[in-house]
Amino acid sequence: MPARCKITLLFDVVSPYTLFAFQVLRRYQRIWTQCEFIYEPCFLGGIMKQSGNVPPATNPYKGGYLFKDIARVSQAFDIGFPLGIPDEFPSNSLNIMRLLRVVKELENEAVLLDLSFDYWKAYWGDNQPLSSPETLARVLRARVGASKAEEYIQLSKTAKFKDQLVAVTKAATEQYGAFGMPWIIVEQEGREPESFFGSDRFETMAIRLGLPWHGPLGQGPNTANASGSAFSTKL
Repeated sequence: MPARCKITLLFDVVSPYTLFAFQVLRRYQRIWTQCEFIYEPCFLGGIMKQSGNVPPATNPYKGGYLFKDIARVSQAFDIGFPLGIPDEFPSNSLNIMRLLRVVKELENEAVLLDLSFDYWKAYWGDNQPLSSPETLARVLRARVGASKAEEYIQLSKTAKFKDQLVAVTKAATEQYGAFGMPWIIVEQEGREPESFFGSDRFETMAIRLGLPWHGPLGQGPNTANASGSAFSTKL
């Protein structure tokens, strides 16, 4: 029987490929029952700055490929809505990620995950800028109600949650070597922690953990990808 493990996803709702990894991990929570799943709101902009990385879309060749790839990968991974390129791309997600730190602390995991998905959909599906206070408040109110929304927004502006996001982001680069997202940290009994970059590393992760891999939908053998990873899915 595989050793018990912990799988931590560092995520930011500005990253479409992190959405793909996020959805796969949510599906595999019911399959990889030996594992604990942790979802950590983090700030991609901070990781990029601290690691000296630059967004791939700044290169016109990478950008052109990325915009096409997002659409086809979202279909293959059955994300639940068609992804388009937002008018404000990239968008500053700092305030939303601070807010999600508040939600992680004060709400149960289901609320955190559903709200995070709501923000991904608002930006990548409905073309609503993440930098907009209106987007932040509207999506939050729809999920938790007006009273809690106002409380959480005010808390997200306090030093506690600002510092918390900074600490998680700093640890991502300094402790785990993160330079982009999705960044997945796997801890298994008897082994050193391992990091995986991208949403096309689940087969490798499963092999390392001795766990089954049934494709990104988690619904049986992934025949479309039987000869290896078919996707280049990193941002």
